[in-house]
Amino acid sequence: ATLHNMIVWFDKWRNKLYGLRSNQTLVVGEVRAREEPSAANLAQLTSLKLAQSNSFKSSRLSYLKNTRQLSAKIAKGCIREALSLDWKDGESMTMHTMLDEGYEESRLTWNRAKKNLQYPDLVVFPRTKEEVSAVVRCARKSGHHICARNGKHSFESDTCTYGIVVDVRNLDEVVVKNFEEGAVRLGAGLTLGRVAVEMNKEQLEFPMGLCASVGLTGLVLVGGQGTLSRHYGMTSDYISAVELVDQAGEIVYATEFNNFSDYLWLARGGGS
Repeated sequence: ATLHNMIVWFDKWRNKLYGLRSNQTLVVGEVRAREEPSAANLAQLTSLKLAQSNSFKSSRLSYLKNTRQLSAKIAKGCIREALSLDWKDGESMTMHTMLDEGYEESRLTWNRAKKNLQYPDLVVFPRTKEEVSAVVRCARKSGHHICARNGKHSFESDTCTYGIVVDVRNLDEVVVKNFEEGAVRLGAGLTLGRVAVEMNKEQLEFPMGLCASVGLTGLVLVGGQGTLSRHYGMTSDYISAVELVDQAGEIVYATEFNNFSDYLWLARGGGS
């Protein structure tokens, strides 16, 4: 009896699914032949499933977009509140959410092969290390991932696709600290072209890559190979100190001789 009930239920379910009429006699343990679904029925079923699938995808994407916009507004509000005391004369750090003018251009990297993936929740352009610190702290509160961006170069074109993008282009200072020793302080937002020009002004050499639009920070963190590398070594070999914002939002100045030397070790290749 149980088997008979299961067969009857399964038959009714299939008839409802395929839109077929029932023309078979059910016997315990035996199912007689039935006609196959027609091409018209299958086409109708496929069309219905596609319509339902597209409707679901559309509603899901709309939900995700609205959710991301809301979370971005929360993070943006947190950053504004954290930096309100530092803003003067109405001047503030530039921030773009999906609804803001300027987002379309600021979301994209140099390599646009996968530009349809490049939709971060928020893109910020800090001008000081304190602003970077505020962004990181607020990202921790709102649960956003952080992606640091310098020259926008990405070979795979799939970086900085979500979360909060911290574009450091405005951190572009060049300060000669000790000319005799060739010590120079370079901002994280500099590109190789700008570095080459500034080094030439001071009659200094600095081994690095060839592409002028590549960001200095990204080059250093992957070693930094160029035409002078065979004679002078890698770019990272010449890093004597780094100032950074850690995962907790703390501003850290790392040298070989202080308690943060591990950060410098990592910036110079982690022993590789």
